[in-house]
Formats: sequence, C-alpha cells, structure tokens
Amino acid sequence: MLMYIYKVKKQKMSEIPKPISQRPENQDYPNQYPKSNGSAEQVLGLSPERISQIASESVFAAHTWILYGLEIPKEKTDGSGGGFTSLFNKGKWVDTKMRKQILQPDRYNQSEIESYKKLMDEFLEAGVSELVTVQVAPEDIKFKQVDPTSSKAEDGVVAIHYKTLTREGSSGKDKYLHLDGFGRPGNTLDLLMYLPKTDGEELISATRRDPNVIRQLVDTQMREQIGANESWNQAKPPYKKWEEINGGVSRIAIRSDNDQGVVASEIVSFKANI
Repeated sequence: MLMYIYKVKKQKMSEIPKPISQRPENQDYPNQYPKSNGSAEQVLGLSPERISQIASESVFAAHTWILYGLEIPKEKTDGSGGGFTSLFNKGKWVDTKMRKQILQPDRYNQSEIESYKKLMDEFLEAGVSELVTVQVAPEDIKFKQVDPTSSKAEDGVVAIHYKTLTREGSSGKDKYLHLDGFGRPGNTLDLLMYLPKTDGEELISATRRDPNVIRQLVDTQMREQIGANESWNQAKPPYKKWEEINGGVSRIAIRSDNDQGVVASEIVSFKANI
C-alpha cells in the first residue's frame, strides 16, 4: 500500500481555470502560492547550486519516455536516442522490478488507457501544460536500493514523474505545439526519476512556490547528467510559447496519485523564466 507525502488540497469547481474560449478578458487566475516575477534570477526557495545538487542525486527509472530529436550520448542510454528508452544516470537506472515496488502498477488494459486519456483532456481543458506526480515508496525501501553509493543511502525514496501535455488524450489533437526532430507535432517529455526523500520533499515544496524549479531541475539533468546540451537546446519544451497560448500564464498540476484529476490536484499558475 502506497503512502504519500503530501495531503492534496481540493479546489472547488468554480476555482478551476476555465478553457481559453470561455474566459472573460483580463481574468486573473486563482493561485494559492506566490508567483515568480519571471526573472531568471528569481527561483523561489532553491538556488541554481542547490538544484544542481538535487539533480546529481536523482536516478532515472528504466524505460523513461524522452523527447524525439534529443541526441543522447551512447553511454547514457540503452536505446538509439529519443523515444521510449532507458537513461543511464551515474551509470545506472532503476529497473522495472524496483519500479513496481515503489509505484502503482502501470496501465495495460484498454479501459484504463482510455480513462487516462480522458483524464489528460481534463487538464488540457483547464489550461494545464505540465503534470508533476509525487509518490513516496513504502518505508522499508531505502535509497540505497536505488543508489548504494549515495550519501543519503538510508533515506527513504520519492518518485517524481514530470510530464508535459502536448496532445489531447482522447481526441489526439495537439494543443501545446512541440515539434520533434522531424518537424512533427505532439512531442512529449515524460521523465520518471527517484530521489532521496529529503531532497524530494525540498524539491516539491519549492516547486509549489515556483514551478520554474522543476523545469530548471530537468534542464540541469539534461545538461549535467545526460550531456545532451546542443540537442536539448533545440528539443526542449517551448514553455514561453505555451504561456502565450494560455493568455500569458503557465499552469502546472501537482498531484500524489496517477488517477487524480483537476479537482483533486493543486493547480499552480506562474510566469515562465526558462
């Protein structure tokens, strides 16, 4: 039975941001957290140095979906590049067996897949372009089972799943345009990583204050852990363009369960600085 770090704050339906087509002009957005002012220097709660430290502790799960068009050094992957592959982070990754111990079961049957697509539609309709799902492993699983060389080997384990939503799940229509290396729309960044519990708590707390933090973490991982510098510059999500689509605001959902929809998730509005 999974345990969760965070108690999810439910929002009333009246508080959920309306689709762009239904919003009054100049409508403000509810946000229970301080907003970033959009400057590159202001990352509320975590310095770039601290983000780099947390990135260095992170370990990717096996079979993580990464961007098409992203060129990854051969020693950092078991695949040919972008797509469904495994990223080698510090020479290792978390295998499927460990993943099943930490997380809820993956979705395999068709009814669950269709339900998941409809759930993604809810977030897109509410103007959400990114999801962060946080799950904590059972107490008997320690970080040394993920990374025995870590200085936090006796800490617990937190799984953080970061996903960009570029395609409406049930309709297949593109909302937030993100082209792959071949110029095709619908490119998606879908990273599953594991962190020591204390680092995971710190990261999500800072992400609640300013979601640019999780974007900066992924950027740092791609540059420092994976070494995909030049191709990452070309393939990374066009966050500021998505913000323009949303009327000048970015929106992210933070949740603790893969089945949580818009109402049960924390929706945070902010300005992009990356």
